[in-house]
Amino acid sequence: MDGKQRTLTLCSFVNDEFTLSPKIEVAEIGGFPLASQSFLDLPSKLRNKILNYQLSFAIMDPLTEEQRARVFYMRNQSVHLSKMDLSRAILDKKSRDILTALCGHPFMQEKITMSVKARRNRDDLKVILQYLILKAKPNTGFSANEIMDFCSELKEGKELKISEKEVTAMLDYLNMAFEVKSALLKKIHLSSVM
Repeated sequence: MDGKQRTLTLCSFVNDEFTLSPKIEVAEIGGFPLASQSFLDLPSKLRNKILNYQLSFAIMDPLTEEQRARVFYMRNQSVHLSKMDLSRAILDKKSRDILTALCGHPFMQEKITMSVKARRNRDDLKVILQYLILKAKPNTGFSANEIMDFCSELKEGKELKISEKEVTAMLDYLNMAFEVKSALLKKIHLSSVM
């Protein structure tokens, strides 16, 4: 269900389970500051407005994986999604599954230096895509738009010059070559090391 996380977050806020971020984009409403405020900190007029707001839900016929990805892409064009989120949505299910498996490889998980935030931002996926771009289109850069274009080409079925088996073999080799996690293996170096 699209919007489930937003809906549950709203319910948690109304139940006074957290305060708003001090960096919230909309810093005030009607002259009242919102940053760092809990639901109970809000004036009663604003609390009532939130409680009386009617959420709307859209129920869609069962969708294929590709249709679901397209709906996700189209519905989230107006919000702050990263280019990596959009790139991932462009891919077909088979490509997404392959790339997810490659990101889960022990080398990617245990040997490289990548923060939790970087993983949440899908920087591991970005590294794999950069490597594939380097192999398939060496004259192309790694900008967010170039990565999105590459994902579109993958979806259109354009042949890669390297197979999943070859990428896995390369990751296996690097996993053996680097016996322990290395501070030198940062995301900026990875595509070149690969």
